[in-house]
Amino acid sequence: MPLGHRVTLGRSGLQVSPFTLGAMTFGQDSGAGCSVEESEKIVAAYLELGVNFGEVR
Repeated sequence: MPLGHRVTLGRSGLQVSPFTLGAMTFGQDSGAGCSVEESEKIVAAYLELGVNFGEVR
């Protein structure tokens, strides 16, 4: 699926990328998950691909 592909979010009419980034395991406050540094690397790689939940750059 190309990064420019869009889907409609529910019945809202909002067109969004089907690619999202879950961040539930970012940070180690709960005793599990990845470090802040690793989280920043993941987010940077995600943005470098040109994708975020609401738009494709």
